Amino acid sequence: MPALLLLAAVPAFLLTACSQDEGRDSASASPSSSVAAQASEGASSSGASSEASPAAEETPSPVGTPDSAAPEEEAVTPGRSGVDEEAVAAGDLSADQLDAVTTDEAVTVEDVATVSIDPISATELEAGPGEIGGPGVVVPVKVTNTSDSALSLAGMVTTLTYGSGAAPAGEVGLASDEVPASLAPGETLVIERAFSVPAEGLDSLQVVVDLGADYPAAVFEGAASG
Repeated sequence: MPALLLLAAVPAFLLTACSQDEGRDSASASPSSSVAAQASEGASSSGASSEASPAAEETPSPVGTPDSAAPEEEAVTPGRSGVDEEAVAAGDLSADQLDAVTTDEAVTVEDVATVSIDPISATELEAGPGEIGGPGVVVPVKVTNTSDSALSLAGMVTTLTYGSGAAPAGEVGLASDEVPASLAPGETLVIERAFSVPAEGLDSLQVVVDLGADYPAAVFEGAASG
């Protein structure tokens, strides 16, 4: 009888021990499962955060005021006190001149063009047949067609005087550019004109640019460099 009781007790003991082992295994597995779940949640949060980052980076930043390029010289409209309408009507085109400006200013001519003078340079000029070479100046005349149609330059004339007595300077054709027949709308052209000027006259120059009989002439005053 005692042997039978012992044999019956052994399975019960084994079942109890297994249950306890399973409980311990389950208890020990729970922290790991919790840690794994937390890691999974952290990875998901990190992934969501990294996915959101590009969207944040793609948001355009406020555009600042762009650096504007140095503006070109602003054109002025000189007075017309130098224009003698009666003299012009009688054929004296030299009386059709706008008031003088400095050589660093641009002039608006009848809303069809702007005329300006790039720095005048003193140089030694090579003369052509029948011309006088030697000391002189090169005058770069810049013309911009601001109208919507071609601007005829067939009547364009540039003259220069120097010194307090406004002595006329002779143009040196060999050193001068040819004037084109016309200028397209919006086009800018620099035409260099060369004149014989003695050294003593370089500090007081007056340049007259006449685009033709239909327009008043632009007048510039200044000195040569170099």
